[in-house]
Amino acid sequence: MRDVELAAPEWRGARSVEVVAPAGGDGPLVLVEPLGKRRPRLPVVEGASVAVTGAEGVQRVRGRTWVSERVEVGDWRADLRVSGSGFWQVHPGAPAALVAAVLDGLDPQPGEQVLDLYAGVGLFAAALGDRVGPDGAVLAVEGSAGAVRDARRNLHAQQHVGITAGRVDDVLDAALRQGLTADLVVLDPPRTGAGRVVVEQVAALGPRAVAYVACDPAALARDLATFAGLGLELRSLRAFDCFPMTMHVECVAILGPAG
Repeated sequence: MRDVELAAPEWRGARSVEVVAPAGGDGPLVLVEPLGKRRPRLPVVEGASVAVTGAEGVQRVRGRTWVSERVEVGDWRADLRVSGSGFWQVHPGAPAALVAAVLDGLDPQPGEQVLDLYAGVGLFAAALGDRVGPDGAVLAVEGSAGAVRDARRNLHAQQHVGITAGRVDDVLDAALRQGLTADLVVLDPPRTGAGRVVVEQVAALGPRAVAYVACDPAALARDLATFAGLGLELRSLRAFDCFPMTMHVECVAILGPAG
């Protein structure tokens, strides 16, 4: 990181320079956005990979276009590939804290059927797959093609974990038409929330528990009200300060059937 900071004045022709420093201790990935169409001057930074970002995605200059993020929760550990353009929590402790909260809230059991919606690179799917074991099944659903590629690599060793690329509402609509049910559901939607259609679809799956991971309390409150009207009530709510020095918080809500 310090080497990148020292080299910063030399990144001429760059609109922005972003440094991704993985929690696992590997070398950083430097993502450079050009100021114009011409590739900026890119100094060599020892131990760092360099890539250029733009309309065509992430293009390798030196090293790799992805980083490996290590997550440890109890005796479970995973090293997950995250491409330079992919989403990952900013706070280095956030992934483990959120996984622990989801596992504690859902208490997944061997043999259960699980849906991981807005699955990203497979963080929750990997942990849930470990808990339900080969007699269970996890289906991860993700709309970003890049995240799906990472998830397939991250989850390839777990044969009972499947990955479906597509919009969550479209995938759930097709699944419900085929009679799909689930014991557990995890959803980690974007800041705008899941919305009424997806909430109704999740409720129709008949889960015994739902974990909703949210980065916007207002969107979460709206969707929790919809869940309540469909018979899934709030069991617990935890807030995590994943964005220090800001007003933002990450929340994990656990829901279950009313009564």
